[in-house]
Amino acid sequence: MEAIAAIAVRPEFVELPAKPINLTVDYLRLGVKGPLFAQANVTRKGRRMASVSAFTWQADREKPVAEGLYHFLLV
Repeated sequence: MEAIAAIAVRPEFVELPAKPINLTVDYLRLGVKGPLFAQANVTRKGRRMASVSAFTWQADREKPVAEGLYHFLLV
């Protein structure tokens, strides 16, 4: 989820990656072997800092496996 959140903040990830300064992950249910999907939403992006929420799911998007809140330093 952290990689997806960082790419959501800076799509040009390879050139200037965003530096994570704080993250919180809540594990909501057991993940099983198989595909894991993730989505990130930039909730606020300023000149120096960005906040991103992300969540993962497997078979059903309405039953997330984990969700997280990330703060990035933009340098």
